[in-house]
Amino acid sequence: MDLLSSVHRPPLCTVLSALLMLLPQSEAFVTLHKRLQAVPALVSIDNSQYAPKVPPCRIDFPPLMQHFKTALARRQTEVR
Repeated sequence: MDLLSSVHRPPLCTVLSALLMLLPQSEAFVTLHKRLQAVPALVSIDNSQYAPKVPPCRIDFPPLMQHFKTALARRQTEVR
């Protein structure tokens, strides 16, 4: 019944699919495969609740790029 719950379905299906890969091609494999095929698929699964929350990037890139170009130019003149 948890496979029908929209809250439990994504992680449970993931675990059962991983277990399916470990099972030998036997009756248990066929049974689990058929049950996973019978689980209603959603048109769009919202995985945003499982995705890690990343804070917005607050790095000022133009000064870093200028520093990189300066260091690169200095290195190129040293090599010559």
